Amino acid sequence: MKKCFLLLLIAAGPLFSFAQSANTVAEDKPFVTEGVEYGYSIRNVSTREVSNKDFSRYEVSLYATNKSECSRIILFSQSLGRDEGDMNKLVQFDCLNATGARLTSKTGSVTAKPMYVTARVSTRDNAGKNITESQKVQIGYYLGVGETVTENVIFIVPLNEKPDLRVRIVNRATTL
Repeated sequence: MKKCFLLLLIAAGPLFSFAQSANTVAEDKPFVTEGVEYGYSIRNVSTREVSNKDFSRYEVSLYATNKSECSRIILFSQSLGRDEGDMNKLVQFDCLNATGARLTSKTGSVTAKPMYVTARVSTRDNAGKNITESQKVQIGYYLGVGETVTENVIFIVPLNEKPDLRVRIVNRATTL
């Protein structure tokens, strides 16, 4: 664990590539890269009528599971140039055959949890005297060892078709 933390300190400076290649993912064959498994499971299937035509409706759980031996972290410095809403996004799933009908999704994403550390901060008290106090400070986002984060979405696809999903890594997390 200490070795992983030292690697984090050494690797914290460089920014990572923002290139996003899409990888096919199936329910029984998740995409695995750098110790993180990205996949989905179908929770429920039904049929819905949209504009006098039947479609298959899938309730899906998208997930990212850290199967490595180290926690994964996205530091704020690694997310420079990103939209603020994408800073904690680990991965985006695109459903190529989703219609988006009835206010359903064509995409879904899985996000990491905020990561806080306790920092010593110099500040002033009510009398104007300089003091040092401990404060919780968010430094980025993380995915712990063995941890799974999920997001539930609904896809409507042509009748009797399964969702055709592609996964794109948005933020590459370093090891901790």
